[in-house]
Amino acid sequence: MAGYDIINQLELFLNRVMTDFEISIENSLKPELYTKEYLGNIASEINQTADQIKHYCFNLTEIAHKSEVEKDWRGNEIEPTNSLEYSIIRLE
Repeated sequence: MAGYDIINQLELFLNRVMTDFEISIENSLKPELYTKEYLGNIASEINQTADQIKHYCFNLTEIAHKSEVEKDWRGNEIEPTNSLEYSIIRLE
C-alpha cells in the first residue's frame, strides 16, 4: 500500500510528464520546493562523503606510521581501504 509521500511524489512526476495532469489540492508538495530539497539532500550526502574521504586520508597516514591495522568490535581486522570503498559505493 502506497503512503501519501509516495502518492504526492508520483503526482509531481505525472504533472511534469503530462502537462494536463493537475496536482491534487491535498498534495502539500510544490515542485520547486521539492526539487530544491531533493537536490539539497544529494549535496549533503556528497559533502558527508567528501568529509569521510578526508578522514580516510588521516587514517591512512596513521596506519602507515603505526604499521598496525585497526580492528572492529569483534577483533577482526578492518581493511585499510574499507572506508574508502564505502565512500565509493555511496557516490555511485
